[in-house]
Amino acid sequence: MAKDFKKRVKADRQFDNQRRRINVSVKDRVVTLEGYVVGTEAITTLEKYAGETACVTKVVNRLTAGTFGGGCGPGQKRCGDICIDQTSTCNLIE
Repeated sequence: MAKDFKKRVKADRQFDNQRRRINVSVKDRVVTLEGYVVGTEAITTLEKYAGETACVTKVVNRLTAGTFGGGCGPGQKRCGDICIDQTSTCNLIE
């Protein structure tokens, strides 16, 4: 599932400079998106792509719009250029 989602994001040129800031993890057919992108439209597009991926039953969207502002907070860990939930697997779209 994550592989199909990553392929679709890589094909969309608007994400060329943002992929290192998008983390995707899949567990029990639930896709979790974390990181930050430029603009709320990008968030909506990524959530749509994840929801349209075969076998996905739910999308948890933890993406934010804007720029990364510094260090990770409590309960987070570093994943490339972003911070993700401590329990998430680092799986950037590169």
